[in-house]
Amino acid sequence: EIYTLSLHDALPISSVRAAVAGVLGSRGRWLAGYRADWQRVAAAGVAAGPDGRAWQPAVWEPAVWETGRPAERAGYLAQLRARDAAAARDLLAAGWARETGDDRAVLLGMLAAGLGPDDEDFLNAALVDRKGAVRDEAARLLNRLPGSAFSRQVADRARVALRLERHALRRRLMAEPLDEVTLGQVAAGPMLGMWEELFGLTPEQIVGLPVEGAAAAAVQAGWRAAAIREGNAVWAEALLAGGAGVTAGWRVPAEWRRPAGWPEDAELAVILTPQARTARGVALLTEVATGRVALTGAAGNAALTEVAGYPGPWPDELVSVLLAVLRRGLAAGPGRWSGALLAAAARNLPVTRPPDYAAALTELADGSPPIWSAPLRRAAGAVVARRTFLEEIR
Repeated sequence: EIYTLSLHDALPISSVRAAVAGVLGSRGRWLAGYRADWQRVAAAGVAAGPDGRAWQPAVWEPAVWETGRPAERAGYLAQLRARDAAAARDLLAAGWARETGDDRAVLLGMLAAGLGPDDEDFLNAALVDRKGAVRDEAARLLNRLPGSAFSRQVADRARVALRLERHALRRRLMAEPLDEVTLGQVAAGPMLGMWEELFGLTPEQIVGLPVEGAAAAAVQAGWRAAAIREGNAVWAEALLAGGAGVTAGWRVPAEWRRPAGWPEDAELAVILTPQARTARGVALLTEVATGRVALTGAAGNAALTEVAGYPGPWPDELVSVLLAVLRRGLAAGPGRWSGALLAAAARNLPVTRPPDYAAALTELADGSPPIWSAPLRRAAGAVVARRTFLEEIR
């Protein structure tokens, strides 16, 4: 299958950068030189050493650091970091004042590989950089550095703000009022593993705890932000299953009013494992297909929008329930939701194995009024075109 990859979506998840970079080629790396938000992905495609595997000889030339494009310079620094962590840090520090703010943020991120105690002083200095993205990157790296003064401070503040109380068989979180920062910022501060160690509970148990002294949604917002920052699939799954997106009878609506900047479910879904993401998509679409969630209501639109963003090829179980949603949509009539969903289906339906989903879409089109049949036939035609293309290049 041919996958449509979004570099923008891949950037927050370091674990997939190398996979994305592997399909860039020389032209993709050239294009990344003009996009600051693509540079980390492009750099991930550069080999760590001269072993003959995907090696870019020019990147090893010292002149690249002086005159290369941003992505090439990041690649040079990444390679040097892999060979000599201290030398890479010292090289970056030597020219730090001459770098632009955007370049400082990208290049600082190259220190994530081989991060160690010797990097702490340099990262502490970057915490007061005039560029916000640099400060954020420095904080992220210091937070990942075990034993750093910054990570200890963040963890200590979090322990004061949120503590676990046990009464017989009942557990709850007690929130303390804060002046300088919001509770969500405090909850998002430490690495999520700290909460597991502090409370001695699993992520599923932690996110299900009632909160006293503050709105539970504020705490959940912080954990959601941290899960996205870390790319933590276990916490993402727990938050999606036990967070504000799931109805629970004991919850007080006021406690679950979403604060400003609430990370949406779709952002968490991006970092789920493929199996968990498929299961979630099937569950969401089943709610719509069976009528338990209104097709054109807020929850239905959110579900369809999220699934439309899933990368392809979609598994058969997801496609089957999608077709059920389309059949239900025939009775409800076309709406704004149908265009985006059909466009996503045209991109992501499997084309190299049975069943023939182009035929299924055409069958739906044959029984539809003109306003529906046209987009259905376009989607079917796109699936056929992709299948033909794949057959031609084999």
